[in-house]
Amino acid sequence: MHDWNEEFQVVQNFPSENFIQRMQRDRAVSKVYSDFVEAATAGAIALVEGKITPLNPNEPLRQHVYVYNQIFFSFAVDCPTNYKDSTTLDSNPSYTQSNHDLSGLRQLQGIGIQDLYHLATCLVNYCGHRVIC
Repeated sequence: MHDWNEEFQVVQNFPSENFIQRMQRDRAVSKVYSDFVEAATAGAIALVEGKITPLNPNEPLRQHVYVYNQIFFSFAVDCPTNYKDSTTLDSNPSYTQSNHDLSGLRQLQGIGIQDLYHLATCLVNYCGHRVIC
């Protein structure tokens, strides 16, 4: 079983002082992230199909959270009061909000600030559900 956070942080901290080191670091990050996305996709499919038990079964279905294969899962959920002042009406604001969250994480990763850590994250769309992994 993988400790995805540990693996992701280790490869993020590989030395990158010259071109060869940066290339090796980027290759390692890509490999770990690719493996993470594969595991997250399998977990999200199992979650949507009802094969995983939520950590909070007494909450409403859309608020359930899950842990599977050392990955935390939740649904992208709309909260109508968050968008009541919005001038642009989106047909599915939870999709837009989760896209912006992921975009922000990508930008943080791209900056490359030393000692700035974040978790590997992906979005999985399956059977009309958007799962944040």
